[in-house]
Amino acid sequence: CWNCGRRANETCSGCNVARYCSTFCQHKHWEIHHKICGRVSQVMLAAAAPSTGSSMDHQSESG
Repeated sequence: CWNCGRRANETCSGCNVARYCSTFCQHKHWEIHHKICGRVSQVMLAAAAPSTGSSMDHQSESG
């Protein structure tokens, strides 16, 4: 749980990254989490996306 550290069963529906053990903890943590909620999902999507190919271009040039 991002609020109390216990095992979390619930996931934030806004970013699908933050995890909470209860609705109570989610509400308590919202004061902090709402500042990064949308950005967390954007970062996760960017990390999962394939690279732009710059390293592939370099590899093909060298051999």
